[in-house]
Order: sequence, then structure tokens, then C-alpha cells
Amino acid sequence: MTDLEPGSYTVQASKEGYTPQSKSVAVEAGRTTQVDLVLQPAQPGQPTTIAVEGLYESDTLSPVDPNNVQGLVIVRAKVALGSVVPDKVQFLLDGNVEYEVSFGAASQGIRPQQATYTFEWRLDTAALNGNQPKYLNGPHTVSARLVKGGNPIATSSATNVRFNNEDFVRLAIQGNNAKDANNFTWYGGQDLTVVATPVLYSGRPVSKVRLQTTPASISNADIAASSTAVDLGSGAGVAVEAPVTGGQATFTVQKSLNGSVEGGIRFSAQIRYADDGTLSNPPSTAYYALDFVGPTFNNYYVTLNGVYKHTFANITRATGNWLNGQSPITVKATDNGVGGVTYQVQVLQGSTVVATLNPGDTLASVPEGNNYKLQVVNLKDALGNAPATNPSPTSTFNLDKTKPALTTTFGANGKVLNGTLDTRYEILGKLTETGSGLGTTLQVGAAPTASSPGQSGWLIQVTRGSCTYTIDSGTGFSSANLPLSGSNASYTVNQKNLLAGSAPSGCSPYALTDGNYTFTIRAIDQARNVSDPITVSFYWLTQKPVVQFLQSPSGIYNLGGSSYVQVNGALKVSHPAGIPIYKAILYSTGGSTSSDVQLVASPNVNLNNSTAPTFNSDASINPATASFYNFTASAGNFPFTLQFNATGSFHVVAAAVPEAYDNTGAINVSNLENTTSTKVIVEH
Repeated sequence: MTDLEPGSYTVQASKEGYTPQSKSVAVEAGRTTQVDLVLQPAQPGQPTTIAVEGLYESDTLSPVDPNNVQGLVIVRAKVALGSVVPDKVQFLLDGNVEYEVSFGAASQGIRPQQATYTFEWRLDTAALNGNQPKYLNGPHTVSARLVKGGNPIATSSATNVRFNNEDFVRLAIQGNNAKDANNFTWYGGQDLTVVATPVLYSGRPVSKVRLQTTPASISNADIAASSTAVDLGSGAGVAVEAPVTGGQATFTVQKSLNGSVEGGIRFSAQIRYADDGTLSNPPSTAYYALDFVGPTFNNYYVTLNGVYKHTFANITRATGNWLNGQSPITVKATDNGVGGVTYQVQVLQGSTVVATLNPGDTLASVPEGNNYKLQVVNLKDALGNAPATNPSPTSTFNLDKTKPALTTTFGANGKVLNGTLDTRYEILGKLTETGSGLGTTLQVGAAPTASSPGQSGWLIQVTRGSCTYTIDSGTGFSSANLPLSGSNASYTVNQKNLLAGSAPSGCSPYALTDGNYTFTIRAIDQARNVSDPITVSFYWLTQKPVVQFLQSPSGIYNLGGSSYVQVNGALKVSHPAGIPIYKAILYSTGGSTSSDVQLVASPNVNLNNSTAPTFNSDASINPATASFYNFTASAGNFPFTLQFNATGSFHVVAAAVPEAYDNTGAINVSNLENTTSTKVIVEH
């Protein structure tokens, strides 16, 4: 045999006058499997016979009393094979064929050198055709026969048996239903119908069905028993009877009578016989999960800014009765039955419905305004059960969806800020907040987090290197400098007078010293709207440059009959923090005319002054008529030659200022000038 799919097969060989043989084999892909079958000659002239061996329990295989046969039993027949090999084995009940099997399917298989086979029929004496018994109680006969070519060749003697199955009631519940989270079906929310169908193996006439309920847990579905039994019209748990019409009795479970039923219920049904008025025993039972109870409302919840979830009362207490447009609104409701709670939340202003929200919606669609309330509506479980009374609305609240707006006029962003100035280093700007305001008193603001509702106020953070500090006090943090509301209200952040709380891990305590800083300023209103940040970065500078002679021209020199004397020197100007030098000048004081001292150049540059020149705030020289040489371009290493054209005592001075700005962005080098000087005496 070819073209067989891989798998398990049974190979059987038979021949007239021989005992059939069969074997089970496994066929593997790509391999040839050989099976050897040896047929033994049957004894010539010996008849083939069959006999019913007995009836046995289907699970224990214990013998069954033939006078009390119930449920599923096994009918076993033995075949003694003679000279004729049958095609089929048939089992008969009351002379009618109920089951047949091919002769090759003997349960005991072929025994070498033996021609005896066993066949079994699983007879369900309680089988149904729809709702009617297939077999009635009473006497029956069981037999078996062998068939070949469609003709019986051997028949067993009949075995007398008596079926004795109990009558019962088949229960079914009809009506509104839904599945819970565990996929178990619950019934309720509307009137239900219980259909009771008597199944009569006895064949006795019936008049009614008696139905009674009791609370009972349904362990396989983890459903607790209802706190009360079902009222079928005569009181909770009281049995009622209904007539059997068309083979069924129907009962109504009215929602109006069972408003407290929620959980497992056991229905017990008995048949009332018409011939003597007795009831069948034991009762037939069925378990159902019923739910006529609506969800229990617990509270309104707000997830402030989408991160901090708490009750409406807790949130509005923290925000001064303000909400914003970015906080999801939800409701908590419990249900001990089917679950699947659904609801909507109306936003009311007076009696007017301004908006209807689904679970998790924010107030973004609601206009800003005052005296709103939240009202849950359409609260129900998956079966449509609703609370007996509508939950109360929330207290009133106000809605502010507009975040504060900040601007700044700070002009030194990204520059070196002169930290020695009196006020012109401050961060200035405007606040626009006309909604809920930043609170009634100035305080440090904080945006909501998963564990906190935050706080209205000003949030100022300072970053230096990898450390970020939150400002929490200081004279620069005062109501005079930081307004709480207003349209285009001026604010001032005084960097010098701010103090921070505890330093972040691994960071030193906050102190405003020379270095790079980033200030981030936010305003947070009572509704917890957070402004876009104002971010400014600068280098805070108080340190002066270093001015030094690499080669000092100091000394006493003689003209020696000449009209001048020349002296060499060298200067270096730098800043310890690497700040660029904005201007470096060389000048002298002491003589009577500006040309008494000159820088040798082409042409020479007059350096001498009667009084020392100084730097103005914008780095210009005062007086404007001063004599000096600007050596800024060579400040890092400036060799020079001075020519003295007169006798006298002179001071040679080098002065420099770093590049620094005020908060308007204008150059401002006030207080940052540094000088070095040396004395030169020229004689005849």
C-alpha cells in the first residue's frame, strides 16, 4: 500500500475458513513499514456462536442487577468463532437493533491460537429524544446476533432486564442575560421565565410541577449565594406549583418582587403526579446566578492633571473649588452581581445640562465658568439594573482651563550677567492670570504628581551643572516681586535673595556663586493649570580679570643727554573663569602733557594723563579725552616699548574689564575693572 499519510493504522487480514488477524502499526514519513499476518485455519464444521455475557456498571465494571437497571450500563457479548467469519455484531433491545459494530473491532483483539472475541455496547437506559425518554421503565430484553452478507448467522438467547430510571424535571431559565468578568452567565434586570419540563421514565400522568428556591453558592464560578431567595409570587423561598401544559410548566421571576436578589440561587423542582397526587423524589435541581440589584454608588473621582487621583471632595478642597480642563472625571461604583458597570456624568450649571461626559472624559468641552456640579446618570450594571435612587450631585466648583502666561524682558540669556550690579541683574517679566489665580498668599508652587495634588504659586528652579534646586524662600520670593493674579502684571525674580530647600542627593547646598545657571520659572494657578516655562541661562559673574606685567618697565632711567628714553615691558590679561576680556588699556599718569609718555608704534600713541581714566558701565573710557592704548586684541600677551619724553615720576597702568551684560542685554562692566601699575622715574 502506498500514498499513506504518516500516522497509526490497523491492518486486518481475513479469509473464508481462517481466523482473521489484525495488527496496529505506525507509518513514518519516508520509510517502508512491513506487517506480517499469519492466518490460522478455523476448525472445519464448528459453528460460530454469540452469547450475552451480562450487564456491567460503566465506571466500576461491576455486574448490574438485571431487575434494577439505571443510567449508562455496558452490555457485553462473547463470540466463539467457528468456520464462518461474520461481518458485523448487532445488539438488540426488545428485538430491535440498537447498535452494531464491525466484527474486526473486537475489544479484546485476536488472541493467538484462540477464536474467542468480546464486544461491548454502552447502553444509556436514560437516553432522551428531545425531552422525552427513549426507553420507558419496565421489562425489556437484551440480545445479540452475528450477521454476514446481511443475514443473521447466530443469535444469542434474550436476557430479561428491568429499567428503573427516576423521573426528573429539566429546568431552563430564559430572559435578559449577560456574562461577568469570568465569562459566567447571569440573568436578571428584567422579568425572567423558568421552564420546567417533566421527563417521565415511569410513563405516569402529571398535573403540575412544584418549584422552590433557596440561596446557594456556585462554587465552580466563585459566585456567592444571594442574601435572599427568589419570590415566585408567594413570598421569598415559598414553593409554588404551575400546571403542565404541552409537556411544560412555566414560572415567572418578576423583577418587581426580587429587587434584593443578587447571587447564586438553587431551583428545586418536583413532579406532581395526576394519578395519586404524590410528588416525585428526589427533587431536580439547577443553579443560576441572578441579579436584580443595581450598582452601589461610592464617589466621584478626579484625576488631577491626569496623574493624581482622589475623590472630588479631596481635590476641590486642595484647589479651592477649582478644576481644570485636563483632569479625567470618573465614578466609583461597586456591584456584587454581574458587574460591567457603566455610567455617564452630566455637568450641570443650575438645572441646565452643559455637557454629558463618558467615563474618563475631561472638562475640556465645558466652557470656563462658575457654580458647576457633576451628576452621575445612567448608572447600571451589564443587565441594566440601576440604583433605586439617583446618586446626589457634587458640590459646586469653578472651571479654569487657561494656564497662566509668562513673558520676560531678560536680555542676558546665554550671556555673562554682571552679578555686582544693584538691580539690573534681576529676571523681569509679565504674568497674565485672570482665572483661578495663584492662591490667596504667595507660596511655592508644585505641579500635581501621582502622590500629591500639588500647590498653586510660583515654581522657580535653578540648575547648576547636574544639580537642580527648587527655590522655597528668601527675600527675593515675596508678594511684592511675584504677583498672584492680574493681566500683564509685572514680576521680578531677584537671584541674589533666593534660598533653596534641601539639596538634591550628591549636590552641595545652594549658593549663588560665579558660574553657569539656568533659571526655570513657572506659575501654577489654583486649578493646577501650569504655565509654559520661562527659561533663562547665564553666567553669573562677580570676579574681576587678572592684569599682570610679564615684564615690568619699572625703574629709574636717565635721559643721558637725549630727548627721550625707551623702556620695554610686557602685559598679560586673563580671567580665572575664562570669561572673554572685553577691553584692556594701557596709560600713564604723572607728566604735564599727554606726549610725555608714548607707546612706541607707527605712529607713537600718547599715553599720559593728569588723572587716571576709568571705565564707564558700557566699557567706554572716562573722560572721553583720555590718552591710552587699547591692547584688547593682544591681551593674552602684549609686549610693548614705552618712550619717555620728559623727566619726572610716572605711573604706568594697565586696566581691563571682562565681557559682561545687564538684564537688558546691554554691555555693563560696572565694578568689574581691575588694574595693575608700576612706577617709572626719568632723570636728566
